[in-house]
Amino acid sequence: MTEKAPFEQLIFNLNDRVNGRVLFQMAVADDDNYDLHVEKGPATQPSVDFTRTVPRKTAEALRDAMANLGVFGWDEEYPDDEAGGSRRWTLRIVFQEGVYTQQCSGGSKVPDNFDALLEEFYQLDLPRPGADDAPGIAMPAGMPAGMPMGFPDMSALFAGAPEGGPDAALLAEMQQAMADLQAHPERFQQQLKEEFLSLPPEAQNSMLDMLASTGMGSRDWWERFLKG
Repeated sequence: MTEKAPFEQLIFNLNDRVNGRVLFQMAVADDDNYDLHVEKGPATQPSVDFTRTVPRKTAEALRDAMANLGVFGWDEEYPDDEAGGSRRWTLRIVFQEGVYTQQCSGGSKVPDNFDALLEEFYQLDLPRPGADDAPGIAMPAGMPAGMPMGFPDMSALFAGAPEGGPDAALLAEMQQAMADLQAHPERFQQQLKEEFLSLPPEAQNSMLDMLASTGMGSRDWWERFLKG
C-alpha cells in the first residue's frame, strides 16, 4: 500500500506593494514526485515562471519544517497593522481533497515564524525580495522549464572552458550532448540529467562545483536539478 502523501497541494501567494507578486505551488505529480511551480511578477506576464519536478522527500521535508515552525496551528486570518498594510498573502494546504484543507491569509500582520517559512520557500527557488531575476528562468520558447540559464549561455560556458583543464573531458561530453539536443529542446532537460548521472561521483562533484562557480544557479540548485 502506498504511503499517504505529505500533502496533495500547497499554494502560497504573496503580493507586496514594494516587491510585487510571487507564487509558490507544489502539487502531487505521481507516487514519487511533486510538480513545483514558481512565478514572480504579474500573472499575465511574469518575469520568472517555471515548473520543475521534485522528489516526494522534498515535500516531506517541507511538511516537517512547517510542523516544526507551528504553521499547522496558524489562524485563518491575520489583519493589517494600524499604519495600514503593504502586502497580502495566502497559504492554502490541501492534505486530502474534500477531507481536510488548511487556509490562512492576512495582511501586514503575520503569524510567528512567517519569515522562517518564507526561508523554506526561498530554499526551493522562490525569488527573494529585491533579488535580481535568476538568468534564464523566464525561458525562451521551446526550452524546458526550470533551467537557470538559456541554451546560448550554457553553450558559451562550455565553449570557454580551458582546453586540457581538469574538467575538459567532462565539458566536452556535455557540450556534445547539448549540441545534439539543440534541435530538440523538449528532450534537453531529461537527457542532460542522464548524461550527468552517468558520470562517476567524483566527476559529478567536479561538474557541480564548476557550474556553481559561474554564478548561474547555486550548487544546491544544480544538484537538485541534475539529481532530482
